[in-house]
Amino acid sequence: MSRFAVDVHRPWREEGAWEEGEIVGCAYPDDKKVFVGYGERYFPAAHVVGADEAAQPDVCRAAPPSTARRAEAHAGGSS
Repeated sequence: MSRFAVDVHRPWREEGAWEEGEIVGCAYPDDKKVFVGYGERYFPAAHVVGADEAAQPDVCRAAPPSTARRAEAHAGGSS
């Protein structure tokens, strides 16, 4: 999983400032899936363009520490 944030600039606004991290989400390259966050919930990217997609409760979340340690040990790292 890779997280991302997109900065947005809306030139029609008078202040003209960039809004950092306006769009956030994550991508699962192996599964070819992208999710975009709205508040605390994440939806499939198709939701952004109007698809009726339900929020996905278990995406864009860090792995529990025990899972992360197992993955690191499997990769040859140490805690």
